[in-house]
Amino acid sequence: MNQNKSNQNKWLTVVKRVWTAMIILGLGYYFSKNYQGILQHLQSISWVQFLLSAALLVIGKLFLAEMSRLSVLGDQWRPTYKKMLHLYSTIQLSKYLPGGIWHFVGRFGVYRVNGMDNHDASRSIIVENVWLISSALLFGGAISLTNESILSLIGLTPSSLLKLILILACLVIWIIVNLVINHIFIKRKENALTVVRQILIQSTVWLFIGLSFFVLLPPDRMNLQTASLATGGFTIGWAVGYVAIFAPSGIGVREAIITAILATQLSPTEAALYAAISRIVWVVTEICLGIFAELVLGSGNLRKFFSRKQEEDIAA
Repeated sequence: MNQNKSNQNKWLTVVKRVWTAMIILGLGYYFSKNYQGILQHLQSISWVQFLLSAALLVIGKLFLAEMSRLSVLGDQWRPTYKKMLHLYSTIQLSKYLPGGIWHFVGRFGVYRVNGMDNHDASRSIIVENVWLISSALLFGGAISLTNESILSLIGLTPSSLLKLILILACLVIWIIVNLVINHIFIKRKENALTVVRQILIQSTVWLFIGLSFFVLLPPDRMNLQTASLATGGFTIGWAVGYVAIFAPSGIGVREAIITAILATQLSPTEAALYAAISRIVWVVTEICLGIFAELVLGSGNLRKFFSRKQEEDIAA
């Protein structure tokens, strides 16, 4: 049994490495063939857009840390918001390590160190991931259904009654998912306001994260229609990439989904470019947020390291 599991993990690691290599080679080939157009699009994006995108992403992740805090079950440990923000921001960086599961392993280890048993630690991780995936898909679906291009693609009109029914269905399913999760996993007494609070936090997360992608688009393309398409498309792409276990951090999968959805209003080249740029902004922002969280909210080891290096440079 253990031997079979070990073999499966080895094959999964190989698949992930092959997939990553294919994505890198494919992007290199694509951008080498279209570099002139890409440069023109890159030059049209101002530093203000990059900074605004990063700021919106940070706000989304601040709410994401609260979602993670609410998912912690059991009575052994109730982390403060600052503690959870530090843990979330730093542990998330481990998903970029080979293997792609180290952020789950790290989160589980932190829960165990803080007194949670295996049962509660596992259930907390399950709750958080169900919340993440379901809220991203349902929020993205509801927002996308307000976009005329998406409606036209599925044969609906903006005034269609079926459109309203589908949006309402997304909201109802969202409520049901939260109610079921609360009933099955959460031991604390919950009420209707708890579900409302959970959905508000979840929707705020994806609103800011989706907008962080939207603000990277050309200013002349910024309107309510592209806002709904970019915001909804990004969150759907994030969710699909998240569950694609063969793609480290969803690389390639997220961008493919975003490109396919955004290409209903932009050219495929533009859509792919902005999807790739958003990945760069995402990675840089996560790294910076992780370092900031460790320096300000962490144990101080990283701060001591930089201080020691600075003293050594001065002495030299």
